[in-house]
Amino acid sequence: MVVQRVVGVTGALVIVMAFVVAAALVAIGMATPDGTHPIFYLGLALLGGGAMCLLLSGVGSTMARSREATVWALDRQFFASVRRMVLVAWIIAIVVDVVGSLIVVRVQRVPDEPVPLSTGTLVSTFGVAVLTVVVTGVNSFVTRRLVPRM
Repeated sequence: MVVQRVVGVTGALVIVMAFVVAAALVAIGMATPDGTHPIFYLGLALLGGGAMCLLLSGVGSTMARSREATVWALDRQFFASVRRMVLVAWIIAIVVDVVGSLIVVRVQRVPDEPVPLSTGTLVSTFGVAVLTVVVTGVNSFVTRRLVPRM
């Protein structure tokens, strides 16, 4: 089916994007100067949770591509589970990215912090958060529109 092929390609691109986001978060964590507040790394870990939601969303879309037609009731249940999974992954990505971004903002505003975060670090951190939410949302939208409801 062409529809399932499109969903599978979208899922594969989302999986690649999840690894790119994870590599970017590791690079941000390695580039932060010594003396940065330790809670900043908790914010990065929560943003990594958004990348994990991105990965799971891509895996769900890719699974929908490789589904062979079987019993109608099983197909219906499988596709409903995939549609539900990508929606839940998007909602969780929104929540953990917002919380991670709020933690990063809070670390930036700590008054006794000897080493403030650079503007580039903040912009790249928020860029990763926005990218994760947008790509997960697009994948959820595409998958929910193209996977059959039965």
